[in-house]
Amino acid sequence: GTDADSPTLEAAIWIENIPFNETRAYVQHVVANSVNYAARITGQPQTIAAHLAPIGPAPTAPAPGETDAGDTDSADTDETGESSASSDTGKTTANQAE
Repeated sequence: GTDADSPTLEAAIWIENIPFNETRAYVQHVVANSVNYAARITGQPQTIAAHLAPIGPAPTAPAPGETDAGDTDSADTDETGESSASSDTGKTTANQAE
């Protein structure tokens, strides 16, 4: 079959099925350490399950000429061509002028 036909697995199951002992142990240690560091950084207990996304086929990219419906990267501009998300750093308020 193709990659698109491949099943999606829980990451923990995928890791347990790595056929090389040394590689499997390395991946397990990396995952465990990432959870430990996340707990230290956030100050909150972490679970391994929260850090493991399902493993499956990569999503396919849109065909050339197609746009992604969720594309929100482009900024809205007004009639002057300035972004509507621009800051007000050049303006002063009554409180700032005092």
